[in-house]
Amino acid sequence: MKNIQKLEICIGIATPITELLYICYFIYYFGYDSLINNPATSSTVDETVIIFAVVWLFSLLVAIGAYYDVTKQSALATVTLCIGAIFVIILLMPIGFFGLLYSGVLSAVLVVTPAILSAATMLIALSLKVKQEIITQLES
Repeated sequence: MKNIQKLEICIGIATPITELLYICYFIYYFGYDSLINNPATSSTVDETVIIFAVVWLFSLLVAIGAYYDVTKQSALATVTLCIGAIFVIILLMPIGFFGLLYSGVLSAVLVVTPAILSAATMLIALSLKVKQEIITQLES
């Protein structure tokens, strides 16, 4: 296994871990129990946690796709990785933008980090696929 493939797996696995850490930070920082008991903010917190849970599921697709892309080198694994990464990016970038506007730079960086990791994983996977295609074209 080459170093770039190890990097793809490590970044792919780091994506759901950072998203899960952000969910835990969000719940801890805003005091989930106190926010639930406040009727003015309870629905907002519930929806936000649900959105981040959906993003976490898509980031799991990135991790699973990265692992199977390196080990099995199948097209389905690459497609799974790309679908997960695209949805993570689509869901987190607007939240990061509003976090930057309303909460500051730290909030935006925390929200956008899994999106950056998933984009890096997708870039590595696709560059390896292109490299393999070029090598096979040159050999034939």
